[in-house]
Amino acid sequence: MCYSEPVVRYAAMSLSDLHRSFADSLNPGGRSNNMMKRERSALVHYLSALSHMKFMVRSQIRSMDSVLMACLLLSSIEIFQGRHEAADVHLRCALQVSGMVGDTGLRLQRWHASDTTMMSNHPMLGTLVRLRFQCDMFLNVSSAIPHHLAHAAQHFSPTKQNQFTSLSEARDILFTHIDQFTRLVNRTVLTQIATTPGDIGDRRKYSAAMVASGEQLRQLQVEGLSDLLRWDGAYQAFLAQHAHAFSPYEQHAATVVELYRDILRIMLRLGHSKGEMAPDPFEQDFGLLLSRIQMLISDPTEPAVTPDGQPVFTLEMGLVPLLYSIASDCRGHAIRHAALAILAASPRREGTWDGTAVYEVARRCVALEETSRLEGEMAACGIPQRNRILGLEAQIDLLTKKAAVILHQAEQTRLELVRLTMEHVAGYHAIWSDPVATRWSAHGPCKTVEDSRAWMSDLLLDKSPMGENYAVLLRKDIEADSIVNRFKCDTRDTDRHDVLVHGGFIGWVGTWKTDPVPEVGMIFHRSTWGLGFATEALAAFTQLFWTYKPQFNVLEAYCDIENEASINVLRKCGFELVEVAKGDYPRHDSGSYGTTPQ
Repeated sequence: MCYSEPVVRYAAMSLSDLHRSFADSLNPGGRSNNMMKRERSALVHYLSALSHMKFMVRSQIRSMDSVLMACLLLSSIEIFQGRHEAADVHLRCALQVSGMVGDTGLRLQRWHASDTTMMSNHPMLGTLVRLRFQCDMFLNVSSAIPHHLAHAAQHFSPTKQNQFTSLSEARDILFTHIDQFTRLVNRTVLTQIATTPGDIGDRRKYSAAMVASGEQLRQLQVEGLSDLLRWDGAYQAFLAQHAHAFSPYEQHAATVVELYRDILRIMLRLGHSKGEMAPDPFEQDFGLLLSRIQMLISDPTEPAVTPDGQPVFTLEMGLVPLLYSIASDCRGHAIRHAALAILAASPRREGTWDGTAVYEVARRCVALEETSRLEGEMAACGIPQRNRILGLEAQIDLLTKKAAVILHQAEQTRLELVRLTMEHVAGYHAIWSDPVATRWSAHGPCKTVEDSRAWMSDLLLDKSPMGENYAVLLRKDIEADSIVNRFKCDTRDTDRHDVLVHGGFIGWVGTWKTDPVPEVGMIFHRSTWGLGFATEALAAFTQLFWTYKPQFNVLEAYCDIENEASINVLRKCGFELVEVAKGDYPRHDSGSYGTTPQ
């Protein structure tokens, strides 16, 4: 029907050349001149298709099918080449054009995106939606998409149908649900990874963080489970009526659809915003998924393997994303490694999902998350939360034909805040006896341990029951290589307290008074200056304070106006300058800073 259009004809020829080139690459003797000729031929046909595509879009469009088919083939070529941003442009264009459905050659009728029956009337539209789903998995947030297409049909919102007319309709709507939810999860993860809105060092930070909080994500999960239950009811009704007439290929396709349903059900119940890494409560569900995948791979009707066992290229979503999800999300060691083994032993290429490349990414994710396994940390409590892979970003260099994958992990906390007690007096004195460390304090240095003991006693619970005062210690499980003692003390100081060791007391942070308004103070050993410990400790303390003292709505801090280091720490932790008090400190004026619960 559309093959008379030059853009469709040239794009089909280009895609055919790419398929043959891919087949040659699998053949040990196929890396020859024929392969290079096919690649050149594919490029020539692709450029011809692009030229005719521009002409067709500028002309009066009489056939939506022609546009959709052209966009489908062009995006397929670009996905095959790893040019996901270019593919995304054509897919957005197709979805935008599909918003206008021609019922005659002269009139156009507006189509509402919620009308999912269109995917049954125009099967290519469903294929385009699935390709958008694949592109979403690889596109960077800062994608170079033309501005006028940036929001075109970004969300294809499915209606909550009670019946399906075909298996492809059920599959397309399910994939749309998965696509929308994974986008929201990724945005929430980006919000948690981000540090400050102005940090341009990481181009992913805040650029598309539209989900404000984990609470909103949990609400979306609740709604998603309800929508999935409705979808499953309609799907079961469809199976009851039509499953008896399924061909072997349709039976296989139905099983794949059910596997994606099950993986979405797990996604909707996982604690994405918390990064929970305890023993996996869904390990049995992941195990059942893996068993069904193993049965499908051994099925002779499985379409992603030829009779001779060689993999073939297909645009359809298949088993590679499922295996990747099991390997990356399942916390059970045996199950996730079994999924990795299947990926390694059965190279597959399904749209953007190249099984060999996905295996390398999943293997690296697992290796990073299980770095502490040999030390026995995973024996009882599962994978430590600090090892969790929060998200990944793919970057493709078309000039060198290489790809890089950036894995995002939560920053490992280096500090531990424990309630201040008399057991910490030695470390406390090591700081307060240093004239340099105490030069900004109106109190001044303590001369003896007894002076430090008396000075610290006012911060303890028995004298300050409303206070929140903590000793800041280096975590005992922090890597030894990250501890560097930079403090060069006088050799005559025989009482020097070595702080930069596991469990070492490096400082104090807390509210030294609460009436009429709580006021936070902090001091750190000179050997820790410049290492970011003060910022990390104050940020952790403010979270604790709002949790334990919800009756307060403001937290104040006073700082000498020339103490730039402490002022920077306050600002990084959300404190803002309120006023400057004249002559409040012995030598200089002081700035009053405040923060409120976020």
